[in-house]
Amino acid sequence: MPADPVASAFTPPSRPARPLARPRGWDFLLRRFVRDHGVPVVLAALFVELQHARWITIVPVAPTLVIGYGRAGLLLAAVAAFVASSAFIRENQDYGVGSFVLTVVVAFALLPPIISDPFRYALGLRPPQIQIVLVFVYLGLHLAAGIFIGGLWTVVVKTFYR
Repeated sequence: MPADPVASAFTPPSRPARPLARPRGWDFLLRRFVRDHGVPVVLAALFVELQHARWITIVPVAPTLVIGYGRAGLLLAAVAAFVASSAFIRENQDYGVGSFVLTVVVAFALLPPIISDPFRYALGLRPPQIQIVLVFVYLGLHLAAGIFIGGLWTVVVKTFYR
């Protein structure tokens, strides 16, 4: 008697199909780590260095701030880019419109002391207090730039690689 074609279509195969193997070697993990976290750190550092070299100017900053706190700003931007990229990629959260708008609003909220400094508006503060505020604003802008770069890089990675 011939085998029933309908019954044979519904019988499970004798052994299950092998799932596609995902590459898990150390070289794959290193490449993924560099792609996910190393690139935004390099981009943030490059952005800060281009500002220090005065090839690009986002906001006018006093040269004394760049000389005194430039390396701290570079480190802060690089660490912020690393933390933002790792948080948004590893925690499987999106750097969406809300995060983007919040980063931009924080950066814009930090701008008034930097913008008013060349015009010597005191903002009701004495000169030593103004210098302290300018240092915190300068470092806060680097922090916001690092978060911005790290978050946007996660959008690129999730769009093209996942």
